[in-house]
Amino acid sequence: MISKLAALALTITALVPVGVAYSLVAALGHDFRLAAVLLGVCIVLSIACWAIWCHALNKMEMMTTQITAAEIADHENVAFLVLYLLPLLTDYSEGLPSWRVWIPVATVVVLAIMTSYSYHFNPLLGVMGWHFYKVTTPEGITYVMISKRHLQSVREKLTVGQLTEYILVDLKG
Repeated sequence: MISKLAALALTITALVPVGVAYSLVAALGHDFRLAAVLLGVCIVLSIACWAIWCHALNKMEMMTTQITAAEIADHENVAFLVLYLLPLLTDYSEGLPSWRVWIPVATVVVLAIMTSYSYHFNPLLGVMGWHFYKVTTPEGITYVMISKRHLQSVREKLTVGQLTEYILVDLKG
């Protein structure tokens, strides 16, 4: 399993679309310096996400598991994406909120995501081709499984790694 620090980093990198949206809002408001800084931070966070993900995949212990049920968990992502795009609906002629507003709001969002086991949704992982599924094991435990493949059957055994307490990664998919 990855450390709490890595989970925090993956949570923070999940906010990259918010930064990109605010960068666009800043550019539309002719604050090109802020737009460039935000875009630069987003690029650094995207690289960090990729590096953390690759490191986690290489360090995970492989185990074989059977699942008894699976359902797509990507549909929850729409709510996150709407939240991410809300900055584009602001009146950019007024300018962006001060960093004194951004920091506490971002802190609350990150803490809420981390403590609710919602940090598995990271749009950057979606861009890298990963999909999210809710799967149930024969023991009746439900996990979120992140996989590159489209699950077609629950009959096959899967080779997975445990990313966190309730998140599995399909290592062979």
